[in-house]
Amino acid sequence: FKDAATKLAAEHEGKLTFLNGHLPINFLYRHSVELFLKSSIITLHRSLKLPTGDGAHTKDPSIQINGKWKPIHATHSVQNLYDTLSSLLTKHKTAIDAVSMGSFDLDPEWANWIATIEASDGGSTYFRYPKGKGANIDVEKSGFQAADPEKLLAEMQRDDPGRKGNVVLGLYDDDGNIVNLYSMTENPLPELREALVNAANMTEGIAMGLNAELVHGF
Repeated sequence: FKDAATKLAAEHEGKLTFLNGHLPINFLYRHSVELFLKSSIITLHRSLKLPTGDGAHTKDPSIQINGKWKPIHATHSVQNLYDTLSSLLTKHKTAIDAVSMGSFDLDPEWANWIATIEASDGGSTYFRYPKGKGANIDVEKSGFQAADPEKLLAEMQRDDPGRKGNVVLGLYDDDGNIVNLYSMTENPLPELREALVNAANMTEGIAMGLNAELVHGF
């Protein structure tokens, strides 16, 4: 999922090749973060033979959600998964260090990226469905953003051979006057994309490191 997101982003960056192309790219990044977190928890759980919830160790771990133990597949919240992984890495640091040459200390920025993702897409629905969090939120993620008519027209008329083209939707009244203009935007959520990319890279590194150190890549 992460590789697909990276290749799509590189292929379409700055080209406005398809409307709302940022949505599948962001979803792929977000899904990779979720899967890397789940992979890390499962690796720790199985390699260290940790308890499953309040009971004995079983193959598949449970995590606490609102004070209740639930199977790991029962949540898509990256915040719940991050909190669980963070707790496990801290609680079992001595056991991890005993069998690992690597360091799994948490970067404070990681928590910030996770919080940014969770605030926008806690249930893995934001990039897939309309009205996931309401009409106002859907406007923010749209590939067509309202543009200032004067500024946009001035940009369109600017004499610059290196100026990039754009796709513009104009709404006119009955007299032919421009009422509203909307400009196609490649990435209307730049801060969220940055958090997704950084979290995906960080979480992949943790997952791969745990996999290599604790179970020798298997």
